Amino acid sequence: MIQSLLFILVIGIGLFYAFKYGNNAKKKNSIEYLNKTTGTKTTQDLVELKYFGKIDLNKTEEHTDLHTSINGNKVAIDLNIMEDQISRPTIEPTRVFLENLNDIEKVVRKKVVSDFQNGTVVKGYINHHLRAFNENELKSLGIESTDTSENNEQKFLDKIHLKRIGIYPEEWDSLAIFDFTINADFTQYLIVLKFNSNGEFVDIYTES
Repeated sequence: MIQSLLFILVIGIGLFYAFKYGNNAKKKNSIEYLNKTTGTKTTQDLVELKYFGKIDLNKTEEHTDLHTSINGNKVAIDLNIMEDQISRPTIEPTRVFLENLNDIEKVVRKKVVSDFQNGTVVKGYINHHLRAFNENELKSLGIESTDTSENNEQKFLDKIHLKRIGIYPEEWDSLAIFDFTINADFTQYLIVLKFNSNGEFVDIYTES
């Protein structure tokens, strides 16, 4: 009799724990399934960037490009983010930079003129192309071979225009790259100006 009671007690305890932990396991599996199907592990963190609209900081695109008008001039602008995610402190300088891009673009143009007057990069670019372009190419730019070199340099400078702005939020010392050209159909060479995440001028150089 006693053995029968002990046997029943053991069976009862076993069934109790089996029910308890089995039920908990089912609840856990149900919760994990709901998390996966509802996407709670990948919530959006949206920030508004001028020209580009809203971007999700938790799911960034590597390259986004578009054309827009900056101070009345049509310019290509692209946003380049290397990582799949980016933090708000990292993207904030880009947000501020883009909000002030019209004013910054005016500063960039002044830097080009200043280098022409006092530096070597812009004049070097101009003189290289004055020698490299044929007569028809020069005429299409309003430049005559019979004119003085000083006048031709000034005419050439007046034709140099902003072609592209590249934005690199993860690059502190080169957040923005401004590419200038005389004519993209005639030459692949560019005058490039670099600005850091504080909106400060860093460098000017040529590249192809």
